[in-house]
Amino acid sequence: MTSIQPESFDLVVIGTGLEESLIAASASRSGKTVLHLDQADSYGSAWSSLNMDQFLVWEDQTSSSTAMPPVRQQTGLQESASTTAADAAGADLLRVPVTHEQAQIYSNTQLHQQPVELGSSREFSLDLAGKVVFCASDTIDTMLSFGVQNYLEFKLLQGSYIYTDGNLASVPASRAAVFRDKTLGPMDKRLLTRFLMQLGNSLHDNPFPQAAPHQPLVTLLRSQNLSLLMRQFIMYAVAMADSDQESLITDQSAPPSSQLQATQASSQPQPPVVAQRASSVVPSDSAAASIAPSTSLAAAIAGLQPSMSSSAASPASEASQSAPAASPTEHQPAAEELAAAASASTSGMITVEQGVQALRQYLRSVGQHGPSSGAFLTPMYGCAELPQAFCRVAAVHGAVYVLRQPIDSLLLDPETYHCRGIQTDTGQVVRCSALAASAAALHSLLNLSQSATTIKQQPASSTPACRISRAICVLDGPIQEGESELLIIIPPNMPLLHNPYAIRAIQLGPAAAVCPGNR
Repeated sequence: MTSIQPESFDLVVIGTGLEESLIAASASRSGKTVLHLDQADSYGSAWSSLNMDQFLVWEDQTSSSTAMPPVRQQTGLQESASTTAADAAGADLLRVPVTHEQAQIYSNTQLHQQPVELGSSREFSLDLAGKVVFCASDTIDTMLSFGVQNYLEFKLLQGSYIYTDGNLASVPASRAAVFRDKTLGPMDKRLLTRFLMQLGNSLHDNPFPQAAPHQPLVTLLRSQNLSLLMRQFIMYAVAMADSDQESLITDQSAPPSSQLQATQASSQPQPPVVAQRASSVVPSDSAAASIAPSTSLAAAIAGLQPSMSSSAASPASEASQSAPAASPTEHQPAAEELAAAASASTSGMITVEQGVQALRQYLRSVGQHGPSSGAFLTPMYGCAELPQAFCRVAAVHGAVYVLRQPIDSLLLDPETYHCRGIQTDTGQVVRCSALAASAAALHSLLNLSQSATTIKQQPASSTPACRISRAICVLDGPIQEGESELLIIIPPNMPLLHNPYAIRAIQLGPAAAVCPGNR
């Protein structure tokens, strides 16, 4: 294998996921020398988009290693005793072997396949972590500032739907869409339009002065006399709530002081948040793939059910979305405000403040690409195009890319334990001033460095493990006739499903270049 040249960089980045690619592009645009490595033969890491053959290989490899290997116990950082030329080049550094098994992200995968002809493998682009993005969001601003729009194409989702009473109800994309919707009654239209107008016309942070910022959003919606369907539109399709907001408010009817005690004792996991916070959304810990063509909505939901058995949680970097049942006002004591904030950090409740921010972003996003156009975009050819576009920006500014390049060891400063280089599987030593990689890829290093430097261990967190269930289904046609790009939301605790969290499904078709024309 050809050696990497030069042999010294300001930054080495391991993995080509979105976060790693953003770091590489930012550093290279700032004039830093960057080496970007990935042991896979394609870009994307956990954000990969695979053709059908690649996906089946990935599923087989993942399902065969669902049992996580035990973490190797170490008493400290050990120097290599080898006297190879490579070790001589890094003889002043401590070598820490990298255990790639620790970077396993997906587990408990299952494949449900029917003996049908799906078409050419190369016509499929199956996302391991499907995403959509708000048309007006920080993600779009970041892409424009980096110039990645020169390497990307997006497809506008044709609509969003809420699953209710066995049917799909269209989520209005604008006030005009509210009046055109034939499924809404006159009273629902009037109340929802008045609510949206009050939200859009106000310049204040809180356009509803009668509601405190930490008050539950569902309480405000009830005070506006909005029906259950209207509240579901706002809470699950716009504010992207995960937990059942209606039941949470009844569970939090205790006084603020007792709420504070309760929230210290328990917390509730949350499922994935779809859309704008691309940099913070992590891949799932469990996945199910269904390759069983069907055009019925019931069959599509049935394809999701295997993934619903696992608990789900949003990434730790997400802002917690919650609120107390009792609404603090500006005249309440600070202790009660503290209790409200404590409840907002653990319960999964969406507050008025969070809901207003989400609603305004949604309203800014609709109509960005034409009258009554939807709020969401998705990358053409799969979500792996997004990190790959940032990689191209980094390459234009001088970053060096090497795929199919495993890392054997990390080389650390013996005094500070800062990373000062890497050793590849071929034995080559590459020096660096800094290293960037996902926490999973460096899991063993993080444990070792804490042991070696006797850093005081933090108490174990009571936050539940971050687990997200996903499913990939191949259908033989769109769920809604004539609409191949959709976002479908199933609110929590639906009859028959009994899902504890909201389920969000992204339907993409041949117009997004992710499947053949008959799928």
